[in-house]
Amino acid sequence: MAEVGRYTLDTLQIFFPWDDDLYTYFKERGLGSSGLGSKKLPLVYTPEALGWKTTQHQTEFVIPAEKPEMGIDSTHFDDTDLLSLSIITRIGRVEQYHLEYSSMSEFGRIYKNWATFYLPLRQAEDLADRLSHFSNNSMETQFLEESKQAQREKFIFLSVGVRKYNFSYSALEYARRFFEMNGVTGALPSLAYDDTDVVSRELMEPLLKIGVIQTKSAEGFEERKPQVAIKLSQPKMTTTKRDVRGRVKGRIVENGDSANFMIVDATDFATKIGRICTTYKK
Repeated sequence: MAEVGRYTLDTLQIFFPWDDDLYTYFKERGLGSSGLGSKKLPLVYTPEALGWKTTQHQTEFVIPAEKPEMGIDSTHFDDTDLLSLSIITRIGRVEQYHLEYSSMSEFGRIYKNWATFYLPLRQAEDLADRLSHFSNNSMETQFLEESKQAQREKFIFLSVGVRKYNFSYSALEYARRFFEMNGVTGALPSLAYDDTDVVSRELMEPLLKIGVIQTKSAEGFEERKPQVAIKLSQPKMTTTKRDVRGRVKGRIVENGDSANFMIVDATDFATKIGRICTTYKK
């Protein structure tokens, strides 16, 4: 692989608990049966607005900002240029995230977006420039929109196909400690997808949503700088092991890759992120 660049993320969110079968998996393997007795699953989170703030008196320290990174590498497989988007959560021997805890969510299992990565707009523009040689100017694109928080935050995006991904608790030191203290021992599983795997294709139709998030100014809310968000989404509905309807977030793979990464087509990703950045400038 050839390194394209590494970028500090504004925000990282990976909602492992939103996979219904993953909760069942850990329950069957003793989650909460000993130790602290917690039956909740950890989600990975780095909030915004950490670090320094300016007050009327002086600049005050709030909380040391967590700064996970996304590493972009290019590779080539079967006459196709690919990009690997790796999530780096440990930098300088320091874990750059924290855990929050969630019981099995009746709502989470039906949500589409389950892992999000926010880049400052300037870093996204730099990435688009570095990938411009992969872009295809003749590629047709269709902008879509999703809104939340009573339309206060708009997300205009383009979708990118996903070749493969892997998200594992094994790469997260805090998560490993949590499971050890709650009765789960041994290797931790991954939520994975591979478009060459028949079962993966039957369960999932994942995509990346790439777009600009800009919060409107409103009473009681602070207007934040525009960001480019990369959202891993899985819209296909299936039936979980508990015989309820939900959206699988990944195949549960034991003893697999411990890294957290996504693989996408280089031309698709480069073209879309380039158009997102160019459109925002206009």
